[in-house]
Amino acid sequence: MTRTILTTLFTLFFPMVVTFIYLFFSRWPERWFTGASDWLAMSVAILIGLIGLWALPLKPWYRALATFLYVPAMGALLAYFMLLLVCDMFGDCL
Repeated sequence: MTRTILTTLFTLFFPMVVTFIYLFFSRWPERWFTGASDWLAMSVAILIGLIGLWALPLKPWYRALATFLYVPAMGALLAYFMLLLVCDMFGDCL
């Protein structure tokens, strides 16, 4: 695989891996994190994805546009992923 494909896969999927690890360890065996730490974890996951996005061989204009689109899209995806994961794994549904 080329470096560009691996970086793109990292950018798309690694934030969900980070979020999964955070949610698993923050809610099992005992819930010891707050909603604020959930937002912080989601922000860190998005920043990790942005590192991969910025490593892609894009022109500066496209990189800025991709960043502008990536942050809200990944934020919405991670929020939905977090809600489904917590509901499915721990039975804490809204």
